[in-house]
Amino acid sequence: MVFKSSATRCQRVSDEAADGVGAAAAEAGMPRANFRHEPGSPIRLEPAATEGRITLVSISAKVQRITGMPGGRNALDSRSMAPPLQINPASTTLGARAARKVARAFESFVVAVLPGRRANLMQCSQEGLWNDYFSKAEHSFDDEWERLIWPLVKDFRFDATLELAPGAGRNTERLATLAKRIYALDYNQYALDQCRERLGERRGDCVITYHRNNGLDLSAVGDGAVTAVYCWDAAVHFDREIIANYVGEFARVLAPGGKGFLHHANLGDGASKNIKQNPGWRSNASAAYVADLCTRVNLRVLKQADIPWRETTDCATVFEKP
Repeated sequence: MVFKSSATRCQRVSDEAADGVGAAAAEAGMPRANFRHEPGSPIRLEPAATEGRITLVSISAKVQRITGMPGGRNALDSRSMAPPLQINPASTTLGARAARKVARAFESFVVAVLPGRRANLMQCSQEGLWNDYFSKAEHSFDDEWERLIWPLVKDFRFDATLELAPGAGRNTERLATLAKRIYALDYNQYALDQCRERLGERRGDCVITYHRNNGLDLSAVGDGAVTAVYCWDAAVHFDREIIANYVGEFARVLAPGGKGFLHHANLGDGASKNIKQNPGWRSNASAAYVADLCTRVNLRVLKQADIPWRETTDCATVFEKP
């Protein structure tokens, strides 16, 4: 797993954190000789088999105590990404298991000290994180479309459609049967690459363009350029601050009379900032919060529908630009 960083300041924190992670891992039973870090490079853990038992709580506490995070929360500002971390499990089962536990402990620590928005972007952008889910979700999509999605979007004018976070393209493929143009925007390049490989630049009569954004805005799309906004099974993981940015952008890119469909979480304040600790990795958004966001940017909420799953119940908000 790799947490990439573009901030020099964050790399300094990463270098300081490295010694703490190594010491914590060693005390938990992972040989210190298997921990290697060069200043300015990603943190690497390459564990060998060990009889020592990893204790998540003790590692997390030791990492926080040993690293100290000079400057406290100011050491990682809202513009910085999280410190890079690479876990390269050994071939032995026990070594791989130990590596995963240390990785989770360190990730939890980083999430705790980052601002919510940055922590969420870090977690949602881990390379290849969603690949297994992309494959599994293919099997249930036809049912979801007929039962949950189409009843809410059947009145949309899809001529020019913005799809936010298309993943590997299962939604995009269906939308291409309805639209003349699709703007596919995603924060994860690996997802866009899979979507492009699947659908190309044109699907039937629909032209598809692919854009990697910064996880916050839709600058690749012009004012009033689209007649529909669509996002299914992705924004459920987005921190509410990120959703607030996107809703403001929806109001900008929609043409008058255009409609939007946003599938999001409904856990609200009860959610952990660490989405991996929430049911279905859902975020802290809620139906009331999204409805209020729409009102603030002059988007009229037409409907909010419960989207029930085994683990939790999400919400789909349908809105219109007057």
